[in-house]
Amino acid sequence: MNKIDTILREAKGKILTRKDFDSLATKYKFDKDTLRKVMLNKGYLITIFRGVYYLKDYEEKKLNSLKYSPYELLALGLEKKNVKWYFGLNTALKFLGLTHEVFPINIVINDKFNRIKPMKIAGSSFFFIKLKPSLFFDIDKVNTGNNISLYYSNIEKTLLDMLYLKKDVNLKEYKFNKSLFLKESNKYNRIVKKKIKEML
Repeated sequence: MNKIDTILREAKGKILTRKDFDSLATKYKFDKDTLRKVMLNKGYLITIFRGVYYLKDYEEKKLNSLKYSPYELLALGLEKKNVKWYFGLNTALKFLGLTHEVFPINIVINDKFNRIKPMKIAGSSFFFIKLKPSLFFDIDKVNTGNNISLYYSNIEKTLLDMLYLKKDVNLKEYKFNKSLFLKESNKYNRIVKKKIKEML
């Protein structure tokens, strides 16, 4: 059994951190850095984030396919990193069925990090925006066919985030629970409250 087969036998179809991979390689006395590079180059390892990978199984490698969508890989990677997150802004509108526009970049609101530029996961682009934990509320969830949870903000939260993050939004274009919207707006700063007063 070669080195790649040994690693696949142990961890195929799993999300691995670099530490997980290195421990596995060291267990069999393999050169961890060389083996990781080889498996990345040959497409066995898929990078989700720096230091977080998905290890394909034999069938996926043979068919050059992935059993998980980019959204699912994102969710699995963020779970591995213990990051709280949800799809927000225009991406949330898509999940809510409130837009027919196609947005090339998916917006991920999270509690740990910002990214200046979008990053790609399995061919799809994701842009990360950090918000403080107190602004994590009114998050809806949908489970995929692979039983992976994808999170997205409800309409009231989405509109509040748009105002908070200085995005163009016309509140009159959307149907939403006004009393809930106003109640939740108290969790945001006075600039958001001022904008709401002007728009409503």
